[in-house]
Amino acid sequence: MPFKKALIILVGFLLLLTNSALYAGHGHNNEDHSENCILGVFPFLSAQRLESIFAPIAAELSTVIDCSIRYQSSSSFNVFMQKLEQQEFGIAFVQPFDYVRIAAQKGYIPLVTHSDNLNAIIITTANSRINTVHDLKGKTLALPPSVAAISYLSKIILEQANMDYSTDLTLVYTKNHASCMQLVLIGKVDACGVAAHPLRLFQKNNNLQLKQIAISPSIPHALFVIRDNVSDKLLKKLQQKMLTIKLSDDAQKLFIKEGTKNPFRLVNDNEYDTVRDYWNKYK
Repeated sequence: MPFKKALIILVGFLLLLTNSALYAGHGHNNEDHSENCILGVFPFLSAQRLESIFAPIAAELSTVIDCSIRYQSSSSFNVFMQKLEQQEFGIAFVQPFDYVRIAAQKGYIPLVTHSDNLNAIIITTANSRINTVHDLKGKTLALPPSVAAISYLSKIILEQANMDYSTDLTLVYTKNHASCMQLVLIGKVDACGVAAHPLRLFQKNNNLQLKQIAISPSIPHALFVIRDNVSDKLLKKLQQKMLTIKLSDDAQKLFIKEGTKNPFRLVNDNEYDTVRDYWNKYK
């Protein structure tokens, strides 16, 4: 084979290898980038309600990051926890106990949290004869999934009232806060343990008022977290966006109570040491 022809073939082969490598690398980067562009949300409300709240937040965050962030939730708390542990989300909205037992251990750092603290509130219907925690003896109390922060905090309410939640009453675990409250409305259970924000949203959407009979000690609220490989510059941009974000109507019902100007605030990891103490006690 003449030297010139052999050289042309060799150069063409090298170019082909180079282009293949470039495209392979490009595809790999897209895959990693895609994972970083998912906002995962733990399923504390119905799928439809969560999407109306968090899909617009994902769109707002997309304006300050070099990708289109997609909202994603899960079919159950346990499925969400598995995805969080596998680091399938670039950003996530997690409950406090999932933060200390999973997210903080898997390379996520706080972005912002809600301005309020989190309490469990035990509620019943407005005309119920249940007025105190002790009136729950022999009754049925519905809770979110057993791994939910509100379920842990509700058990603390019962313990502080010297009630044994394994013998003095019946606990029923439901799919989320909304299903818990719905069981109270239809009379399937006597009371429900719930957080203030889902309670406020549920009452507004159903134009009703539920009776509050007890409230738990406070812990830091659910929070947005992000992978710890984020640059300081991007972290600050995302935090600033969250502190000034425009919320959808449903998100305003959930996050904003009367008199609240800023629904979110900056937060440090050590603020969740109280949650770690509770987790070590009740796990």
